[in-house]
Amino acid sequence: FSPDSRYLASGSWDGTILIWDVSSGKGPDKTPVAKIAAQPDVLNVVFDQLPDGSPIVLSSGQNKDRGLDEALVWRLVNGRPEGKGTRLSDFTVVNNFAYASKTGYAVLMTPAPDKNCRKSPAGDAATVPRDSCIKAQVWNTANNQPVSEPFDFEVCKGCAKTTLPIALSDDGTRLATLSRSNQIGLWDLSQPGSPEQIAQLAGHEDAVLAMRFHGDLLASSSRNGEVLLWDVGDTAVAGTTVLSKQNNLPEMHPRTRLKAQTDWVRGLAFGREGKVLVSTSGNNSIVWSTGDEKLISTDMRAHEDEVWALALNSRTMLTGGKDGKLLLWNDPQSQAPQETVLEATAGKTTTLALNDAGTLVAGELGG
Repeated sequence: FSPDSRYLASGSWDGTILIWDVSSGKGPDKTPVAKIAAQPDVLNVVFDQLPDGSPIVLSSGQNKDRGLDEALVWRLVNGRPEGKGTRLSDFTVVNNFAYASKTGYAVLMTPAPDKNCRKSPAGDAATVPRDSCIKAQVWNTANNQPVSEPFDFEVCKGCAKTTLPIALSDDGTRLATLSRSNQIGLWDLSQPGSPEQIAQLAGHEDAVLAMRFHGDLLASSSRNGEVLLWDVGDTAVAGTTVLSKQNNLPEMHPRTRLKAQTDWVRGLAFGREGKVLVSTSGNNSIVWSTGDEKLISTDMRAHEDEVWALALNSRTMLTGGKDGKLLLWNDPQSQAPQETVLEATAGKTTTLALNDAGTLVAGELGG
């Protein structure tokens, strides 16, 4: 959704992005406002705005090697793009990206094109194999110019060519990236021209699958069913005295381990005000209170197969998944939220978007 909730952008494997007018509150008009020719396979679409309030759409698409290819950005006026999309970064392949509207900066990642690359932090002369190294860069989407030089960081062996999770704080000053040994790298982007890794987050016992920021709070999930909460503000980082054996940076540990699921936790989402956190694993979704870090809702197993999509607004939650069901959960902060089956779609629901006006759009595999 656009920040003003008037328009919606949807991307498809047919290589197009459609812009829909949803201002009526009754769902999208039958005819899209605009049709944008994007990548051969659109995998990721972000509808946001520049710091001056101008709406933009960012997208990334899939290449033949099953990675993410180029990232593009369009400026919009009344829901329609101004000219052709602009390619972001000089990377040949974009593995993944994150965007912060307050700064208008995107952080883009690519598998290291060189035979070897330097370890993080910059200046360490040691090198790591190509398949374990990621290059990233801060890019200004307003003028399509680089903000920083490309910087390197190490990930798990063989992971560089996969689509890795990345998280950028709302104000654009904190970046979370994967590291090796199930750890997370925390970066300071307050000086975006000189990204600096400031800490190593150690605590996961299995591979990290998802990361989400809300203010100075970072949530991360892994394959063993755990969700970890981290305080990553300046005070917390400055108070860390233990140094990581990996790179001699402060080694931070989670403030809380949330454990109520046993399978891979693929989905994480904070409520709009950050008071609740939802995690999805298998066919189950559970709701945590971020204040007292206690479970609010645990019995949300109305799906018959894996939950593949999750969306929240200030009042309700939606889940969709492999079984084709689309479920609306009223008052997910209650101890016994009630679900309503909106419709069983023909395919597997893979993406969901929900704005505060209550307008919903669902995307499914195969159409």
